[in-house]
Amino acid sequence: MGKSELKNDYYDTKIILFQVGNKDIQFVIDVRKVNIECLFPFLTSKRITKVGQNIKYDICVIYTNYNIKLNCVYDTMLASQILSTGLELKHGLYEITERYLNYRPDRNLSLFMPPITKTIRTTFNLSTPISEAQYAYAALDVELTHKLYEVTRKLLIQNNLYRTAIFENFYVLVLADMELQGIPFDREAWLVLADKVGEKIELANTKLKEYGNIN
Repeated sequence: MGKSELKNDYYDTKIILFQVGNKDIQFVIDVRKVNIECLFPFLTSKRITKVGQNIKYDICVIYTNYNIKLNCVYDTMLASQILSTGLELKHGLYEITERYLNYRPDRNLSLFMPPITKTIRTTFNLSTPISEAQYAYAALDVELTHKLYEVTRKLLIQNNLYRTAIFENFYVLVLADMELQGIPFDREAWLVLADKVGEKIELANTKLKEYGNIN
């Protein structure tokens, strides 16, 4: 839902572009110029599904920028992981798009639409105008994500996995809260415990060497 200047900390990340829409039409908003408070009821609604790719990131960054929390979410990355559990596959947006839509924007050979690569993500900056390539990248995110929502939702239902997806998407909200709040952490006690566990693992590996590795 948002394109931002990339930071390691949610609380240091500032949203630059905010995009919403579906597979047919996308709205890409430069939030430095346009107030998006009119979207808040939609974002916080428990009845309207908000679809995203790795949506936990969006949940956290929207909260730190606007002090609102998303509700009723569907993560296409999670859907892909559920559908391919046990298989060593990648679940980035373009990898999923290639798997389920037979298309990769970064390998597009059309004369009318040049390839759109993920390197554009690193070019967003608070102090510079939005380029045509950045707008196109942001809009394509919405289009692809919504198409993936339609495809993966059908596959989850067909494979009797939709209830699993509902649970996982609900847990994303909980996990986002945990990451935003943080937890008390005793570093010294953790290191002592790690040493003790390490000794036990080493001892177990010695005893079970002929049967396998406990790790």
